[in-house]
Amino acid sequence: MQAALEFGFKLPGLRKVIAVAVPSKEPSLRVVRRLGMARDPACDLDHPRVEAGHPLQRHVLYRTAAPA
Repeated sequence: MQAALEFGFKLPGLRKVIAVAVPSKEPSLRVVRRLGMARDPACDLDHPRVEAGHPLQRHVLYRTAAPA
């Protein structure tokens, strides 16, 4: 995964990468944290196609910026 992130930042114009995950999916959250991504709670969202109150409705957003 780290190699994919590094490759992406070599592409012209790519300045950030985001990841969206369901809070209960801890394995997914571990991957994005291991990649150095940080949660941006202001951008968390409820998936528009998931029924209100469903456990998979809430999604959290993580992001990382291109290395300086």
